[in-house]
Formats: sequence, C-alpha cells, structure tokens
Amino acid sequence: MTGQDTSSTLTSGSLRNIIFKVMSEVVAKPVVLIYTIILTRLLAPSDYGNFTVAITFAIFIGVISDVGLSTIMLREASVHEGKELKDLIDTIFSFKFLIIIPAIFLASVFILVGPIRFADNGVAIILVISLCFYWFLEVILTTFRARFKPEKEATLFVLWRVTLVVITLIMVYNFRSIISAAISHMTTSILLFILGFIFVYKYISKIDLHISREILSRVLKSSVFIFLSSIFVIAYFRIDIILMNLFEVPPADIGRYGAVYKIIEAVMVFPAAIAGGVFPALSRVARYKVDDIQKAGELLRPVTFFGLLSPILLIPLTRYIILVAFGRPFICAFSTLNILLLALPFIFINYILFSLLISLGMERKNLFATVLCLIFNVVANIILIPKLGINGAAITTVLTELVLMVICALFLINRIRVNILVVIIGFISGILIVGLELYMYNWWIAIPAIILFILISFIAGLIKTGDLNLLVKNIRGITNEK
Repeated sequence: MTGQDTSSTLTSGSLRNIIFKVMSEVVAKPVVLIYTIILTRLLAPSDYGNFTVAITFAIFIGVISDVGLSTIMLREASVHEGKELKDLIDTIFSFKFLIIIPAIFLASVFILVGPIRFADNGVAIILVISLCFYWFLEVILTTFRARFKPEKEATLFVLWRVTLVVITLIMVYNFRSIISAAISHMTTSILLFILGFIFVYKYISKIDLHISREILSRVLKSSVFIFLSSIFVIAYFRIDIILMNLFEVPPADIGRYGAVYKIIEAVMVFPAAIAGGVFPALSRVARYKVDDIQKAGELLRPVTFFGLLSPILLIPLTRYIILVAFGRPFICAFSTLNILLLALPFIFINYILFSLLISLGMERKNLFATVLCLIFNVVANIILIPKLGINGAAITTVLTELVLMVICALFLINRIRVNILVVIIGFISGILIVGLELYMYNWWIAIPAIILFILISFIAGLIKTGDLNLLVKNIRGITNEK
C-alpha cells in the first residue's frame, strides 16, 4: 500500500465509515432511548434500579468474555487480505466460542455466592448470557467496519436495537417484570448474533472454525492490554452503580441515575462514530506511513467543538427531556444530568485519543492511563457517594474523564500536531456560556448560546468551512453510490 493510498483512506474511507456509523446511530439511539422509556414507564423506579445493577454486572462479564478481541479485530482485519484475513477471522471466532461458556459459568457462580446482592439471581444470569453473545456480535460488527463495509455493520446494529425494543415491548407490557426484560435482552442478542455470523460468511469470508496458534499468540499479545484497558474503562464508567448498591443508595435513585445516563450515552454516539470510523484507516497509516499519523491531530478540532456544543444545547432543556422521556418520578434527577453533561467535551476528545494510542501500538500506555483513572474513580466515588449520592457519582464521572484526557494527551503530545490555543479558547468560551445558561436556566437561552458559541468557534478556528465541505462531499458520494 502506498503513502497516497493511506492518506486517501484516512479521509474518504474513514468518512464513509463515520457517516454510516452516525446514520445508524441516529436511527438506533432514539430506539435505545425508546427501550429505556418502555422500561421506566412499565417498571417502577426501584425495579428499574434493580435491573440496572444486574445489567451493569453483566456488562463487566461481557467485556471479560471479549478479551479485547473486538478492538484487535478492528485493527488487524483492516491491514490483512486474502488467506491471512480468513485465518484471522477463523481464529478469533473460534477462540470466542471457547471462552463464552466458562465466562457464563464462572459469572453464574459469582452471582449465586459472591458479595454483590441482586434482587433476582436469575435475571442477572440471563443478562450475563445476553451480554456475552452481544460482545461476540461486537466482534462481527467491527469486522465489517475494518473491511470498510459500514452498510453491513449499520444494518446489524440497527436491527439489534429495533428487535430489542419490539420484543421488550411485547414481553414487559404483558408480564411487567424485570425477568421478562432480561429474557427479551437475551433473545435479541442470540438472534442477531446468528444473523451476524451469516453476514460474515456471506459478505467477507467463509468461516472454518479452527485456531492458528501463531495468529492467536500474536493477537493475544496485544489484546491482553486492550482487554485490561477495556475492563478498567467499563469499570470506571460502571463502578459507580456497583458502589451505589454497596453503599445502599435507594434502588429508586440508582434507577434515576441509570435512566439519565442513557441520555449521555445517546450523545456519545458522535465521538464513538468518529473514533470507530477513523480507526481502521489510522491503523493502516500507522503501519505503512507513520508520519501521516500527525494529521490525526486535526480531528481534535471538530471533536472538541461538538463536545462543547452538546452541554450548551442540552443543559437548558434537561427538565423537559427527563419529563418527556421518563416521567415525573425521574424529574428530580435533572441536576445529576446537568453534571453528567459537563463530562461530554472530555468524553468526545478521549475517544479520539484512545484510538490514536491503540492504532500506534501503545496499548501499555493506554492500560496505564485506564488503571490510574479507575483508581481515581473508585477513591472519588467512595468519598462523594456517601455525601452526595447520585450527584457525587456524576461529579466523579466528570473528574475522571478530565484526568483521562490529560494523561492520554501527555502520551501523544509529541506524536500529533494540535493547535492547543484554539482548543483552550474553545473550552474557555464553552465554560463561560454553560455558566450563563445555568445562571439563567430557561429553555430559550439555548438558542442565543448556541449561536454565540458557533460564532466564537469559527472566529477562533475551532471549526472551518473546509470541514463542512468535506462532510457534504462524502455524503453526496454515498448518496450517488445508492
């Protein structure tokens, strides 16, 4: 592959991935929000809180069963062709099958005899099965993205969400119990996993389940660090739920926290799409023309802009969003949502910084950063949750993302080019505008605040007309393909 090929792939191929990812998320995230609304409307806050605790634990087990392979597949499948690609897929898929059963068994034992209390052990076990199959589906999805077939990934991604909503609506509406919600989740994951397996067989490679020791050894040398990093990332994203349960925060409050956090997850689709879309191209550039990786610093400008724009847009509307989405029993969590929204600028940037670290083969530094952040997160939560409840957990989330951004930026400071002054101006203006919104706290203040921030961003160079022109050009290209 030539340098020209890698440079063009970094723009056109990545943007195609990003655009499809954003389009699929634009469809899927509202569907997930509908899923949350169904559960919060049909279940009591305490029941939803118990479901949140169980699914949080199941997410940990799902990540453990993944062993970092979804990220490794995204990197490795983007740089291999032909027989090497087929052997890679055969090996990773076979290994995934081997680790799912012991993961489910050990998790079930822990549920039955471990220190974490679950309202219904059966619910927790069913969700563990569901999340293990879902993380196998994640490997399948990243395979399509790595091969620059985002339309196939988008199809499976949206189908998973839509199927989950339909089955959950039928089951929970009829039975009004958290076990019906858990069974819906498991049924959806298994069905879409089977469909995804068929998609890979048809559109990428015939699958002959066998393990190449050479490939597995090479893959695991990198995946072990990514796996540990993923565990720690999920931990500091989800450990607050476990700690709230251990500190005996009322299940209703945990349910409220879990519900408003879904709004944050809905916004996170954009940095996730950008990072996921550029990752295969970054991996190719890092392998074939390392000097070009410095250009990736340009991604931080628009990412910072959208990260700062998100709280400016949403903070004046939090009461209305919660009321419409979840109903009056959840309205008292609006201050928690306001705090969580302040983490979005750091979350947006961290997605890109993580992708850069892994594409450059800096898994150990990535692991070091996540370990430090997990320690910080646990200590801060232990201090703040007993004093401030769910607001303490929200404050810890914001501080942890800030710490993570600083650490990752220090690792990459000599590897990428970034106009620090432009980023600083963006943050200062964003903070001042958010402060004004919180002081005024009326829905209409969002309109002039957004206009003001966009003007400042154009003047400072945080966003440029060239960014918009490139985006429009690629959207037209995709439209013409259809």
